[in-house]
Amino acid sequence: MRDRRMQMLVGKKEEPITPIINSIDLLFTEKGVSTIMVMGGSGEYFEVADTVIKMHEYLPACVTEEAKRIAEEFPSHRTREGEPKLGMFAPRVPLPSSFRKSFQGKEKLSVKHKQLLYFGTSELQLAGVEQIAEEDQSRCILQAIMFLRNYIDGNTDLLQLINVHFSPFSFSFLS
Repeated sequence: MRDRRMQMLVGKKEEPITPIINSIDLLFTEKGVSTIMVMGGSGEYFEVADTVIKMHEYLPACVTEEAKRIAEEFPSHRTREGEPKLGMFAPRVPLPSSFRKSFQGKEKLSVKHKQLLYFGTSELQLAGVEQIAEEDQSRCILQAIMFLRNYIDGNTDLLQLINVHFSPFSFSFLS
């Protein structure tokens, strides 16, 4: 995060990265996305926080009112950077060539464990997806990828592909 001192030293025109503190409220108001941050060492987020939770002897305590009072008493004097609106997110468009390269003649599909899938010569690591509890969920993901590859044209974004080809009742390809 760029505090006021850094903003003075390195001007916005010299800094290509917009700190998330400038986008938290826009993420919610424009995209309906809430942000949960776990951090220590900086009160710069007090102004934009809806709720502030302090850990005291390993127990959480809501200290929002105190944090807001501190923010009012000691303003950060940061200059808001970034655009006034978020704009559009870049669509994720899978390319057919990525699947051709992955297989190179090998139609091998396997799930090593719930966090590691193989399709062809490519490895897909799911360690960052903590919601996956069982290997069967990983198999489902692998089958969904294989099903969707038949419809990947290099122009249609992933969300459109999912919305068009998957409905709550169209998972017969999994059996």
